[in-house]
Amino acid sequence: MCKNGKIIDVLLSSTPLNLRDISGGVTFTALDITERKKTEIALKESQQMLQNILDKFPGVVLWKDINSTYLGCNLALQWSRIKNATMVKPILIYLGQNRSSKIQADITGNE
Repeated sequence: MCKNGKIIDVLLSSTPLNLRDISGGVTFTALDITERKKTEIALKESQQMLQNILDKFPGVVLWKDINSTYLGCNLALQWSRIKNATMVKPILIYLGQNRSSKIQADITGNE
C-alpha cells in the first residue's frame, strides 16, 4: 500500500546485508508492477476476444508459431469431426507427421 492509501501490485525481493550473518538485517526492494499487470490483463482479454471470433467462424482455422509448431485450432475443427479424407489428408501433410496424430483425432473424432 502506498503512502496515499492506494493499493498497487509489487514485486518484492530481499537481500541480507551480510551474506554470512542473516541476523545482521535484510534490505527489501519493492518494484511497482501495476502497469505490467494491467497490460497482462488487457492482453488476455484481447486473446480471448480473438479466440471467440475464431470460434464463431464456420471454417476450419489452424495456427502455428514461427517454427511451424501447431498451436491450436478453432471450434469448427475441434467439433466438426470431418470424415472427408480428401480434406483431412492435405491438412495433416501440411502440419507434418509429428503433429498429425492429435490433429487427426480432433478432425475425425477417433481418439
